[in-house]
Amino acid sequence: MTDVGSRVRLSAIVALLVGVGVFLAPAVAGPIQVGYLIGPSGTTPQDGWSGGAQLNLTNCDPGEEEVTTDDAHAGAQCWRYSRGYGSPGQGTPFSPSLSVTAGDPGYATADSMSTTLWFKAVDSEGDDSGMTIYHGTLDGTDRTGMNLYIENSASGVSIGTYRWSGGTYVWEDIATVSSTEWHCVDAHCLFTNDYVSDVITYTIDAGTAGEVSSTGNSWPHPWREAEGHAYAPSNRLKFAAYADGGPEIMGFYIDDVSYAIFDSSNPGAILDSYSTGFEALAAPVADPNGPYRILVGDGVTLDGSGSSDPGGGSIVNYLWSVGALSYDAEASAISSLTWPELGSALGVTGNGVYTVRLTVTDDEGETAWAETTLTVVPEPATLCLLGGALATLLRRRRRR
Repeated sequence: MTDVGSRVRLSAIVALLVGVGVFLAPAVAGPIQVGYLIGPSGTTPQDGWSGGAQLNLTNCDPGEEEVTTDDAHAGAQCWRYSRGYGSPGQGTPFSPSLSVTAGDPGYATADSMSTTLWFKAVDSEGDDSGMTIYHGTLDGTDRTGMNLYIENSASGVSIGTYRWSGGTYVWEDIATVSSTEWHCVDAHCLFTNDYVSDVITYTIDAGTAGEVSSTGNSWPHPWREAEGHAYAPSNRLKFAAYADGGPEIMGFYIDDVSYAIFDSSNPGAILDSYSTGFEALAAPVADPNGPYRILVGDGVTLDGSGSSDPGGGSIVNYLWSVGALSYDAEASAISSLTWPELGSALGVTGNGVYTVRLTVTDDEGETAWAETTLTVVPEPATLCLLGGALATLLRRRRRR
């Protein structure tokens, strides 16, 4: 299932690639991740988010790096990221890793990564909040690829980046936008496996009257070369706060994050992707089909294939039960049980009406159940004997 936010994010990625001269055929999005807990310190981020090389985030107080219902670009929730931890390495928020990487040496997998996300300043009057969005290294210890700086001041929200020229960092202003509205950031990075030749295009508020784009290289890889570090591919994002202060630093709302990896030689083939709207966890829906009706001695096929997971995940377990007895079908939606198996697993040993419950569990650990009935009737020969016995009894009564 793809929600409205996901359609927005996917269309934004398509628009970005078309804008930089890359044709992207329609593709299926990656799973929508939901049910977040990001921060504070001592808690475990959910759904693949982490502190990079460490599981937990560092030095963030309650409310500073948490999912909130205070605002949202789409849906009911978003992520608020304020002060947190300003380190360029682990302990800052890293998004989930994809199964493939962009920028592998020799392009063994892919050379391109596209990102779309929405943000809004929490303080509409400007509180000097600042954050940087990078690509994260595979091991979760550092930044690589893109670097986009966003800062909220009294004059609005400024967006810029550091390019690399003449052996040093060169600052570039990209745009200044309103602090009272949501804004879209699109970023397309071509990893060249050459320190100074990566090509990154940033587009702010694509498709609007205020659209602004900027294309050039990026400083992290030249810096890595100068420091003696290896060229670093990526398969996720990294966020870092760079404005320090007290509770007056309120940060930014972030929502509808998507990224995808592909190779520029075949841009229509998305190799892996991720998207989230930070929404509340959606429970699966159990559908046991039925009602079922069999003869004594017959088997039955229990069909749970109508079950679904509206949250965009998948159902990983089907458990059938009658009373206190149960049959674990594991990941099989359809289970065919013989009469002896019905007896041993579910206690169905004779004629009658049995209540059958199906409990499903999705890949987030959420469960749901629904019930139907299984009616077991005597086999025809038994019915004939019973009918004959009843007829004989009635004749005897008439003679009296």
